[in-house]
Amino acid sequence: MSNCNPLAKLCKNRKEYLFWDIAHPTQYAASIIINKFQFGGPNYARPINWSKLASLRLYGHRVSIMSP
Repeated sequence: MSNCNPLAKLCKNRKEYLFWDIAHPTQYAASIIINKFQFGGPNYARPINWSKLASLRLYGHRVSIMSP
């Protein structure tokens, strides 16, 4: 039986863990990964990170990656 169900209890210190089990990353793990993609160097986001991508200008117009 899977522990992934509506009746499963949350761990009180879940921000200290990267994975719930062998296959499911926690929100804490996701926040680390997203931070690296958004602000990290070329080891994480190549050729540029998301933050730099969002600030690009194309043909004199600001390029937005966010939906209007």
